[in-house]
Amino acid sequence: MKPIKLLKLLIAITAVSMFLSGCGSSEDEALEQAMGKDSTIAKSEISSDLINEIIKSIPSPVEMSSLIREVEPKYNGQFLNPAGNVGNYTTNFQKAVNIGIYGTDLGYINMYNEKQDAISYLNSMTKLAEDMKIGQFFDYNMIKRLASNSNNLDSLLYITTSNYDKMNTYLQEQNRGNLSLLMLTGGWIEALYIASSVAEKDNNPALYERVGEQKIVLDQLKILLDFYKTDPHVSELNGKLKDLSAVYDSIKITTEYHPPTIEIVNGVKMVSENNKTVIQVTKKEVDQIFNLVSTIRQDLIK
Repeated sequence: MKPIKLLKLLIAITAVSMFLSGCGSSEDEALEQAMGKDSTIAKSEISSDLINEIIKSIPSPVEMSSLIREVEPKYNGQFLNPAGNVGNYTTNFQKAVNIGIYGTDLGYINMYNEKQDAISYLNSMTKLAEDMKIGQFFDYNMIKRLASNSNNLDSLLYITTSNYDKMNTYLQEQNRGNLSLLMLTGGWIEALYIASSVAEKDNNPALYERVGEQKIVLDQLKILLDFYKTDPHVSELNGKLKDLSAVYDSIKITTEYHPPTIEIVNGVKMVSENNKTVIQVTKKEVDQIFNLVSTIRQDLIK
């Protein structure tokens, strides 16, 4: 993760932490009483702008898949949640999480240009989206066309990110912001699962670092999920992520300062940041992450 992206994410973490710290316990109790037993609606909604800023700071599944492709040149469909599992998901929690999981799988599939699998996973995503009444944010024909050619990765990433922004705003307005957060969390868990699966077998420092840097993303997701703690499914998932966080505690992330480079390009002064993020992570820690995230992920896809 580039230093500037890391800095943006840390700022977002601080902003959310400050926002949440202002919620008093007496207010919580009053709101919970007003909601009664309907725990699927959070006591308030996080700003769409803030969530979108955080989303843009998180490495995309396509970025993760690109690095995996460099390490593991052969496509391995066993890493993925079978598209046929889509019929098992009956609750909005299961549907939202697995839209995210299938989205990451689609990014992985597209990286290896497996056209038939791409269409199957797109069909599964579309079904879940329609079940959740958000199918209007999935342009099936356009995504199908882009997903059929790995040369369209940038366009696919742009379209899916843009649609997610719109969908998140819509769900926030409908008091269903927890669902967009669950999609994001499901996609992140799947990306971490695939990356750690490959890293667990291959001694690749770059992939180790990518797994290690997810410590920052995990901290952010826990804060956001905690905001929806009145939803028992979200609360349970957050508890599992806190167990994963305990493994990440031993991983050290620091920033080395290096003076910026200044050069003139076409008569314009350009300043390049040279700070370096250092991630200290061992194979043992990656193996522990793989074992735990595998258990969490299995509970979500069954």
